Amino acid sequence: MSNDKIRLLWIDTEFTNLDDTGRLVEIAAVVTDGNLKELDAFESVVMKLDDDGFGTLSDWCLETFAKNGLLGKIRGSKVSVKEVELCLLDWLWTFRHTDKFYLAGNSVYNDMNVLKREMPKLVEKLHYRL
Repeated sequence: MSNDKIRLLWIDTEFTNLDDTGRLVEIAAVVTDGNLKELDAFESVVMKLDDDGFGTLSDWCLETFAKNGLLGKIRGSKVSVKEVELCLLDWLWTFRHTDKFYLAGNSVYNDMNVLKREMPKLVEKLHYRL
C-alpha cells in the first residue's frame, strides 16, 4: 500500500492515572496519510467523570489538572465518554474508504489499553499494528 493511502490516527489523551483504573478525561485526534500530511482534525473534548472516576485521579493529575484548568473543565463537562466515542466514529466515517487506522501518538500502548476499556467501538476501527 502506498503512503498516500495509509491512514494514521494520531490521538492525544489525558487519563486520571496510568494504571488499570485510569479513566479517559480528554481526547483529541488528527488523521494523516502515511506521508504525515494532515487530512483532518478532531478538536479536543473533555469528558465528565462520576464520583468513582474522581476517586481514580492520581495526586499528580489532581495537582497538574488543577494548575492547567483541566480539573475545572472535567467538573463542568456534560459529555460522556460514550458520546465522544460516537462522535469520533462519526468523524472517522468521513474516511469511509479506510478499513482500519493505524494508531499513532506519544504513548500508543497505554492509549490502546485505556481505549480498549473506555472506547471499544473505536478500537474496532484500529489496525492491530500500532
